[in-house]
Amino acid sequence: MRRRSYTNKTTIDANTLLLLHAEDFSDSSNNANTIANNGVTLTAGKFDNSFYFNGASNLSFAKLISGIADWTIECWVKITSISSTEQMIVRLGGIAYIDYPLACISIINGRINFSSYYNASSTGFYKTTTSAINTGVWHHIAFTKFGSNFYGFVDGVLVMTTTGLSNLGTASTISYLGYCKIKSGQSNIFWFTGYIDEFRVSNLARWTANFTPPNEAY
Repeated sequence: MRRRSYTNKTTIDANTLLLLHAEDFSDSSNNANTIANNGVTLTAGKFDNSFYFNGASNLSFAKLISGIADWTIECWVKITSISSTEQMIVRLGGIAYIDYPLACISIINGRINFSSYYNASSTGFYKTTTSAINTGVWHHIAFTKFGSNFYGFVDGVLVMTTTGLSNLGTASTISYLGYCKIKSGQSNIFWFTGYIDEFRVSNLARWTANFTPPNEAY
């Protein structure tokens, strides 16, 4: 089957800060962000190819979002097994998991977790969904910030809402797909094992209520 071309960037809206189609390791937004690949491979995905994370691989890129700007982090995810060890799907900002500021999507026992922290004394949160996602099935995961309100979605259904302080600061920290240490210099690592497709970061809250996930690549 002929692979789809994703080289035309004129259709990507101005609010898209990063877009990874997983056809290769390049950014398809209009910003040409540099992506560092550390052992991630390409395989069949939700739409054409996807990234495969083997439990010891990751992608890294710039933080992208600063200050109190609104944002959306989203992707398609497929897991192959349920693990009681927390696995990091994406972490934006911070030096490590408990360094600040940051915004994260992770998974533990098949349940999606949404978290965001500004600093150790601020009103951060760590919210886990109550129902588990299925193995071997693609799920659309989205995490949005709109002012002081935060929303988490699984397959377009609102599963988490909360309020809190969030300021991702101005430091040029590194973000990761598929990996995070607990803290710099420590050995605890939250590796992700599974598949990720159509990863997008935007500088607005694309959804604050139930929506229909896209049925094609962005």
